[in-house]
Amino acid sequence: MSNTEKAGILGMTSVIVIILAVVISSGGGTEANPLNPEGKAGKIQRALEEKDSASQVETAGNPALTLNKNREKTEELFGTGDRDSSKISRPADKKEKQPSKKKSSRPRYRKYTIMKGDILSRIAYRKLGTSTRWKEIKKLNPTINEKNLKPGTEILLPPR
Repeated sequence: MSNTEKAGILGMTSVIVIILAVVISSGGGTEANPLNPEGKAGKIQRALEEKDSASQVETAGNPALTLNKNREKTEELFGTGDRDSSKISRPADKKEKQPSKKKSSRPRYRKYTIMKGDILSRIAYRKLGTSTRWKEIKKLNPTINEKNLKPGTEILLPPR
């Protein structure tokens, strides 16, 4: 075997040893290890093994209840979500309509005070995100002269 081949084998062996040392020293992450019974995978496995026959009978006819029971178990295992099960959203029956939040039909206008050097397109760009909306500002404020804006004048801006 030549010296070049020996050096190549020695180099590859060194790389493998370094990789193994890094993996062993980092522990591979106890949560990520599927064989660790205290990791997430172990908790999920235990939860699946602990299915109650009573809850299966209770929820057999309603898949939505089964889904909520599983969500509650997951939240209990991993400490996510609210502890109060009454806050967990459940699908509404077809007969039961949830009250809808009524939005105000009136748009929310904002006031803006014109400063020296302002032009409508620049105001539209800064306050509305695009300079092409200057026409909306003009429409809301028909009394202003877009060619000669006076500093200190208050105008209305449309919603973003």
